[in-house]
Amino acid sequence: MYEGADKGKALTELLRLQTRPLGVKLLRPGDDFPKRVHRPTRLLKHRVTICQAMTMARKYGWRVGLIKEDVCCVPALIAYGWVEEEPTTDEVADLMLAAEYAENAQAAKRQIEAIPRLDKGECSGLILSPLDLTTWEPDLVMIYANAGQTMRLVHAATFHQGNPVNSSFGGRAASCAEGIIRTFQSQQCQVILPGGGDRIFAMTADDELAFAAPARLVDELLEGLRMSGRQVGMAYPIPFYQGFEPRFPPAYNRLFKKIK
Repeated sequence: MYEGADKGKALTELLRLQTRPLGVKLLRPGDDFPKRVHRPTRLLKHRVTICQAMTMARKYGWRVGLIKEDVCCVPALIAYGWVEEEPTTDEVADLMLAAEYAENAQAAKRQIEAIPRLDKGECSGLILSPLDLTTWEPDLVMIYANAGQTMRLVHAATFHQGNPVNSSFGGRAASCAEGIIRTFQSQQCQVILPGGGDRIFAMTADDELAFAAPARLVDELLEGLRMSGRQVGMAYPIPFYQGFEPRFPPAYNRLFKKIK
């Protein structure tokens, strides 16, 4: 049994997280959802975006399962290969142009080509679960955090090997594709800039970033969080340096000299 409770608790305590870390699992064809995983079309009687399901998991504590019938977001359906008829690049570019995300068709096509995608039939479903309630082996862990907490995650990710965390930002199909799919494909840690869908539909806060790591690296991350910068007091919340004598305006100094 996967020890999600211990890992989720440790990440939350070390980083003082405001929402729960997520365990993310991509189902292969033929896989079934574990027990106590709820699909939005059955629980809520309507479809959702993948980023909304992340909010439900990390803020409500729900274990959310998604198949293509649960999702209403066109870019996500395309990215996960959950479409019956594959749209052409020109059709998707027309969508980007209609939203004025791109100045011209060439720019729109480049934006589309940069979005990570899974092959059709590669993934049959997705589980988004609070890590502390995850008893099955996830593929990756996703953490929503502020800039300071994300810095500490990068410190932890670079503690053992020293290699920098390389990330690429498009601001579209962000948490679902740049976060989940790119991390799954690269098997490397990623910093994610939540995009428009995250902010509008999933209500991701302005100060929130996301960080994703392959599940196999979580124990290394936890060790890195505990050890990285320990000898200089680095932790979260970030400690403020207080080893200095403050300076005051002349009027304060004159009174100080009189009363000292």
